Amino acid sequence: YDALDGLGSRMLSALALHLGLDETYFADKTNNGNSILRPIHYPPITTPDIPNVRAGAHEDINLITLLVG
Repeated sequence: YDALDGLGSRMLSALALHLGLDETYFADKTNNGNSILRPIHYPPITTPDIPNVRAGAHEDINLITLLVG
């Protein structure tokens, strides 16, 4: 958890720099573990004949969502 939380913080720092903001711009949004960090594993879809609905249309309530392909 701590390693993934740290990765998220580093990615937000890089994003802030890319946007021309201070590197710590997003730090107060996730300080003290203030995040909804949860790794979710979606198994691969292996058959085309079975409905494979993952998550229907929805909105994220998070600052950023990282999806690993």
